[in-house]
Amino acid sequence: IGGFVASASYPLLFIIGGILTFISSGLILFFLSESVKRDSAEEKFYFKDLAKLKDDHLFLLYCSISILLFVVIGQLVLTISVFSVDYVGITKAQLGFLFALNGLIVVLFQIPVAKFTQTKNLMRVLFWGSIGYATGYFLVGFAHSFEWLFFCMLLISLSEITVLPASVSIAANLSKEKRHGLYMGGYGLAYALGWSIGPLVGGVLIDLLGKKPILLWGLIAVLGVAAALAYTWLEKKLPKDVILASANQPEQEIIR
Repeated sequence: IGGFVASASYPLLFIIGGILTFISSGLILFFLSESVKRDSAEEKFYFKDLAKLKDDHLFLLYCSISILLFVVIGQLVLTISVFSVDYVGITKAQLGFLFALNGLIVVLFQIPVAKFTQTKNLMRVLFWGSIGYATGYFLVGFAHSFEWLFFCMLLISLSEITVLPASVSIAANLSKEKRHGLYMGGYGLAYALGWSIGPLVGGVLIDLLGKKPILLWGLIAVLGVAAALAYTWLEKKLPKDVILASANQPEQEIIR
């Protein structure tokens, strides 16, 4: 929808976005409640408590590797948009179609895929999801039409719904008893950091290599492959009960 609105008016796009954000906030505030019952004795989480994670080396390794993947995921918004419109030459309306495809795949297939991966080796899921991301973004470098970008977005979106539920599940499985909030806060910080660095990396690469798209997207794909290989290495260090989604784990925590 954003692409279509932007074709008519950028100010209108941000006005509509702001209104919808306020509506969403109201719905969450007044109509949603916490689905997981917490122990009243569980400690409250404060930002300074993140320092307590320094002794959990496996969790820090996992988050560090995940930042690599999140940098790749972070190319979805800015880098793909700029490259698709300014270098491939598609219209803003067509760009809107690409993001509509992404949203549609997430809405239709996120829950089924999350349920399917509950019975799988989550580190293997992350490996193949990372490879999927790397492949999808690398193919963007060969884009010459809207149809090609459509195919790339399809592959990227399928990788997204594969990676994110498994990624959250691993973080939850690594968390200690009564420290769930602390660990998920640390994971969330890694996620936000990767997403923040991603557009910066993509923007710099476009400025430097905009006329060499295969090299540009190849470098981004290398990060995805590096994350995949690092997950394979980390898998050997993790207990079996961490890399397999717990049957008792609340579904809300597995689904994005």
